[in-house]
This record gives sequence, C-alpha cells and structure tokens, in this order.
Amino acid sequence: MGALETAIAACEAGGGLSEGDPGSPGYVYFGADTPEMFIKAHFFTDNAEPAVVDTTAAMRNMDPCGDITSYKAAVDTNKANIGSITTPTLVLIGGQDAIYPIQAEEQAALLTGVQDITSVTIPATGHALTLHNTKDQFSAEVSAWLDTHNFGSTQMGQMPTGGADTGVTGTPAANNTNETTIGIAALAGALLLAAGALFSTRRKTATNAN
Repeated sequence: MGALETAIAACEAGGGLSEGDPGSPGYVYFGADTPEMFIKAHFFTDNAEPAVVDTTAAMRNMDPCGDITSYKAAVDTNKANIGSITTPTLVLIGGQDAIYPIQAEEQAALLTGVQDITSVTIPATGHALTLHNTKDQFSAEVSAWLDTHNFGSTQMGQMPTGGADTGVTGTPAANNTNETTIGIAALAGALLLAAGALFSTRRKTATNAN
C-alpha cells in the first residue's frame, strides 16, 4: 500500500489528534506513521547527513484528513489543466525519490504546452532535495536556469552561500524581485502539476493491472 492509500485508510478509521492538540481527531501522517517510514519516503540515506535526517524526521507534521482525502480530486484537476501551462519550466527531481519515483524526462513530457522546458535529475537524492549532500548541486541547477531565463544571480543578486536551505543571507536582490517570485512560483506549480498527474496515471495503471 502506497503513502496516499495508507493515509486515506487512516483517515477513514477516524484519524488521530494532531500532536499537542486537545481538540477533535482527523489528522494523520502522510504514509509515514513512524520516523523510520518518514525517512524511507523522504531520504536517500546513503547521501544525507544522519543528523539532518534524524532532526527532520523528529519535526514531521500530521496532515488534516481534509487535505488527504481531497488529493485525488486535486490530481484529476491538475491532469485536466496541465496542458494549459506555457511558462518556461524547469523539472528537477531526485534520482532516488521514493514518493515520486518518476524520471524528470517523463514528468516534463506531460507539459505539452511548454516550448521551453528543461529536465534535470539529481542522482543519489531523495524527495527532500535540499536536505541531501547534493543540495549545492540543486542550488546550482536552479540558479543556472533562473540566470538563463533572466531571473538568476546576474540579474537578481547572489544565491545564498552554501545552498538554498542553509539560511545564510546572500547579496540583496535587485528591484525586480516580484518577477523572480512569479518565475519561481510558476516553476513550483509546474513541478507539482507534473508530479501529481503522473502519480495518478501510474496509480491507475497499477490498479488496473491488479
């Protein structure tokens, strides 16, 4: 049973209380009831610092069942609209992503309306892209793509030193920060649409095969 199916089953059983919340139940971990399951879903541990892995697992949150049970409908909506995306897009995934084990090229192929598309797979990296030892490669790939599309360091100021997830402040950006925000939002939205659509397609194929 996959992460989504596990979470839905837990929601149908009533879910549980969110940690520290004395209110009503209806919360579950997304297919990761234990820290070990969370780590397996999000990390390729051969290429991540143990302290980072353990700290991240200890901070995992429960999700409301309303989000979990509406996911399938959201994926169907994504599939119906993914062809309408025309924004230049970077599809970037980890080569060892256990949640969406789909090659970047396959995800990119779903974006049929995009003429300018780049696909990158970072090897030896799990779902938590910025929390692996390849985080600097992730930052470099995104920075290079943004620079090529006039949103990068040459136009906007330097990326934070040491990787996007380090919290280290870099050189202040230029005045067109809003344009950068729009570009990044479009990138993130396209990635979610592509991953969600292909996840649903693969799931239905597997169900029919069974």
